[in-house]
Amino acid sequence: MKILSRKNKPFRKQGHYYFTEYGSSPASVSLVFINDNNLDQTPDRKHYHKKGYEFYVTVQGKGMLDVNGQLIDLLPESVVMVEPGEKHFVKDVLKTPFSMVIFNTVNKNEDKVEI
Repeated sequence: MKILSRKNKPFRKQGHYYFTEYGSSPASVSLVFINDNNLDQTPDRKHYHKKGYEFYVTVQGKGMLDVNGQLIDLLPESVVMVEPGEKHFVKDVLKTPFSMVIFNTVNKNEDKVEI
């Protein structure tokens, strides 16, 4: 068993919290909290993963995920699985407060490719 505490990564967006360092566990978990105060400070960049699957679990609010140009609603209690090679990013937050958990099956820096 391993208990993962939140990591302070100053280069990350405000409201985005990580619980593992690259290579420290076989998967990664992050939490995203967006409200009216940090909405403009949380843009996502289009990217894909070489081998990792990424799961977006929406807890509250409403957002829009772009996967290969297809817009997907991020609604409470919904889960979206993005497969390796699919170009994706959170395009918009439509209702705040917005929070989600992001789980990635590969926890290596070289797996993520920003476009």
